[in-house]
Amino acid sequence: MGWKQMLSVCAPVVTIGYLIQHRQYQSYHGQRDPTMLLNIVSYAVVVIATSVSATRYSEYILAPSHRSVTPLVLNAVRGAVTNPDALLTDVHNSRGVTFGANSPITLDFGISIGGMVDFRVNAVSGVDEYVGFSFTESSLWISPYECDTASTGAKVGDSPLWFKHNGTGSVTIRDLHVNFTASPEVEDLRNYPGYFNSDSQKLNRVWYADVYTNQLCSMDPAYGNTFGVPSTGWYYNATVAKGASVLVDAGKRHRLVWPGDIAISALSIFVSTNSLDGVRNSIDSLFVLQNADGRLPWAGSPFISVEFLLFSFTYHLYTLLDLYYYYLYTGDLAYLQGYWDQYTSALNWSLSTIDSSGLANANAIFYHTLGISLKLAGVVNDSSVIDTWTTAMGGIELAINELLRDPAENLFFDNDANKTESAIHPQDGKSWAIIAGVMDTERANAISTALAAHWVRPCRPSRRVSKSRRTIFQATQSVQ
Repeated sequence: MGWKQMLSVCAPVVTIGYLIQHRQYQSYHGQRDPTMLLNIVSYAVVVIATSVSATRYSEYILAPSHRSVTPLVLNAVRGAVTNPDALLTDVHNSRGVTFGANSPITLDFGISIGGMVDFRVNAVSGVDEYVGFSFTESSLWISPYECDTASTGAKVGDSPLWFKHNGTGSVTIRDLHVNFTASPEVEDLRNYPGYFNSDSQKLNRVWYADVYTNQLCSMDPAYGNTFGVPSTGWYYNATVAKGASVLVDAGKRHRLVWPGDIAISALSIFVSTNSLDGVRNSIDSLFVLQNADGRLPWAGSPFISVEFLLFSFTYHLYTLLDLYYYYLYTGDLAYLQGYWDQYTSALNWSLSTIDSSGLANANAIFYHTLGISLKLAGVVNDSSVIDTWTTAMGGIELAINELLRDPAENLFFDNDANKTESAIHPQDGKSWAIIAGVMDTERANAISTALAAHWVRPCRPSRRVSKSRRTIFQATQSVQ
């Protein structure tokens, strides 16, 4: 008998028996920081060439060598279990593992993986026996009865894969493995055209961990998720894009296209795996949802339109930046030209939001987007937009420095509505202002020095404001 179950990203740990659990070490799938990428470039050289193999640095690569992934370590055994190590890679005992009632084992795969669990049932003693699975991404959450969880809703939705039983017999299974389904467009998961090396072992590991994280975030578009924490279970059955692969925000739970995430992760993909199908399909999935007025969605399908969710001024602009980065790293002029009318429509909507002060909702990223848009206009030979976009850039730059700058602190206010003692001086907004180049070098250095003066561990506490209007970055952005 065979048994298969579609899973989201699994932790390195699975528990089996009258229940199987799969455990994994702590895995970090948070958003990537663009400053990390800048630091990496400053410490070492990132190389990308289709003829170059990453074999020289293979000790850092976390991706499995093949898609049939078997457990490496027997972490724990409880109860009546025969041949508990039979499922391990180095053992692979064809007799299998026999589990008595309520007798689990914990298997460690060593890395975060995801895919379809597959095993064979050798024998069953009794009529009401079952095999169950639970999963965790941390050794702190190993349990045969529940999966790791971050919220009450997630606890309900992330219950183990198991079936009600009343038996006292036994079950014997063999040949357990996980069919690794991430990055479905890639044949050799460890063949990185781009590679990285420096004299820092920690930095090398961070770079390759980032590459693997992006591989986990590249998935079959037919297995996306609906937004929100479910009360009855996670159903990965939403088609979120066309094609064979799509780049999403995370391999577990959300599994949706978010333009802000693409602006970070796509850059890492370009210099590592250079697997561009998922990036392109993600961009396609955002532009196809564009409103008639030019607005782009906060996130991709299954959201039908911008009206279905809260609109994000910044993520609207991030979709434009995503297209720019794709063209920058591929040189695909035809692709850029195919979206140019939609691109200008989106930017024109943003321009329409500038009020008499010269400010919009999120100004530093807007200024930056206008700058790269002028470059793209030159690429597609569209001179009709040059004067309008150039004038808008000048107005935004002037307004930012006149209305949002706090000369006493050498920082920027979060918005022009609150400049009191309780006003926020957002770190992300000031960083964006420096990246965008809305000030001269002397002022940028002064801001960097002022920011460094607030460095503490873990971070400077945020100060809330009761009223927010036009901001240096975005009103909805969390300020750390």
